[in-house]
Amino acid sequence: GKDARELCVEYARSYIASFDKHTKKMFSRKGTGGTTGPTSSSKLVMKSKGWKADKYEFQVTVRSVYNLLPGTKRTQVLLKRGSKVAKTQIVDASNGECDFNDEVLSISTSLFVNPRTGEYESKPMLLTVKEIMSKTKTRVYAESKIDLMDFCLQPGKEITKTVPLKT
Repeated sequence: GKDARELCVEYARSYIASFDKHTKKMFSRKGTGGTTGPTSSSKLVMKSKGWKADKYEFQVTVRSVYNLLPGTKRTQVLLKRGSKVAKTQIVDASNGECDFNDEVLSISTSLFVNPRTGEYESKPMLLTVKEIMSKTKTRVYAESKIDLMDFCLQPGKEITKTVPLKT
């Protein structure tokens, strides 16, 4: 069955360390709807010191998608973070693999430092493999969440990771 096959995307990631360091105060919080006044916990957050934000550019080198199911003809890899989307070229499958020839995708985002812990907050990014059936028909073949925070601990270092995808 589908779940017996492990589908992976291999990519390397390198990035520029904090090319745009700046401080950002978290003064606006999204309301929770029609509730009454702020709770004591949200007052604490409002009073906490400004959160520092470091802006990173993540460069993702997409190597290949392999262990594709029989009948998969072409795929494309997408990275999504909020409203930002970066996507590869569409690649034809050969022997259950799509070789993306080290195509580089770039995505920029700010990581916030929690003033209480001094550490970056989690920053999930969605990695999606799309199956291209025809010029007009595509479907989500598989996806996986990646925490960008994991790649900021050693800025400038290239990290290669094989990501198992859930179909």
